[in-house]
Amino acid sequence: MQNEFSYAKELLDALASGGAFLVAGAERPNAMTIGWGALQRIWNGPMMQVLVRQSRYTHDLLDKDPRFTVAIPKPGEFRKEIGVCGVKSGRDMDKFQELGMIATTPHNGGIPGIDGCLNIECRSIHNIHVPVKGLPEALITKIYPDGDEHTLYFGEILAIY
Repeated sequence: MQNEFSYAKELLDALASGGAFLVAGAERPNAMTIGWGALQRIWNGPMMQVLVRQSRYTHDLLDKDPRFTVAIPKPGEFRKEIGVCGVKSGRDMDKFQELGMIATTPHNGGIPGIDGCLNIECRSIHNIHVPVKGLPEALITKIYPDGDEHTLYFGEILAIY
């Protein structure tokens, strides 16, 4: 495996400029847009952290199967797909089929990534509900106006390609 931290700049640039994809679901992979995430080393290994609102279809998929892939598009690419995956639910459509995205073959028993992206295959080894209680009121008002809280997933990195 290549050094997972050598990709931190690509991840942070993507998150800051439109987002990356979080792919979950073994039977029919679903991609959602994420704007938050972290690469770090904890519990003696490389980890990817992602946050998913509890109302999202992806949350349901991760409850069934803890594997996921973060797909990082090259700058300026996948703009339409990032937009659609950020507002449409996989409950209602097959985003890969509708958007013409090509799923990759997982490299280490994970979930497919997206062809043309940098893919980080992960397996969640822990998750935790992130309550809004205790956050600054301005942040609650801005990020959680409807109370739709996140779950934080700690994904052990299985492969990068």
